[in-house]
Amino acid sequence: MTKVAFIVGSLSQRSINRHIANEILKNAPQGVEIEEIRIGDLPLYTQDLDSQSIPAYDRVRLQIKDAAAVLIVSPEHNRSVPAALKNVIDIASRPFGQNVWANKKVAIVTA
Repeated sequence: MTKVAFIVGSLSQRSINRHIANEILKNAPQGVEIEEIRIGDLPLYTQDLDSQSIPAYDRVRLQIKDAAAVLIVSPEHNRSVPAALKNVIDIASRPFGQNVWANKKVAIVTA
């Protein structure tokens, strides 16, 4: 069984990106386990917390680490990525030397 995690970069309840992610995932091939990485509950990343165990940080780091690949479906926001998406990227790349994004396959879809 291949595990694919997905992140919806929009926190909006009516997000078109969530609908697009759901359509993509409905067509996943057999043998693929799909798990959402929820990002709406994550405290803002600060290096000051690197020495502490933050349950929400630990959860997303483990989900990304355990996934064979990550699908990110996200809107553009003010000519950049949404703050919640940037936050999870930062959380999963820290603390120094523990980057769970390293060598991870990632696909990005934007609408």
